[in-house]
Amino acid sequence: MTKNGFRRDSAGAMAARPAVIGLVAAVASSLVMCMLIAFVFSLAKSLAEAAVLPLSFGAVGAGCFLGAYACSRMTGRRGVAYGLIIGFSVFFLVWVAGLFFSGAFFGTASLVKLAVTLTGGAAGGYSGMTGTGGKRRRRGR
Repeated sequence: MTKNGFRRDSAGAMAARPAVIGLVAAVASSLVMCMLIAFVFSLAKSLAEAAVLPLSFGAVGAGCFLGAYACSRMTGRRGVAYGLIIGFSVFFLVWVAGLFFSGAFFGTASLVKLAVTLTGGAAGGYSGMTGTGGKRRRRGR
């Protein structure tokens, strides 16, 4: 068991619990950011409707970043791999929801969304591993 309470396998297998926690964090933060964008658009009638799609893509990408960051901070290793897994999982959930609500199967917007979620997840995983946070280690003298 590590200091975070997560068990690491001797074979180096990826742990599922941090990935699930990161996925939940990514989806929740994406939803909150999209609701905030919708609220701002409902208040300000003068905002262009063309800005809705890029802002929602940005919100989903930022959510993937936050979820992957949280996951890689928990595990302390394989941040980019966890980030890509979280990014693809969020893309898949959004894509399935789009199938139910709009009926569109796959298009240019889906490719952009895939690129944004994978990039956000990989960047969040990388920064979660290399970021300075928590306790700083002192070098022995």
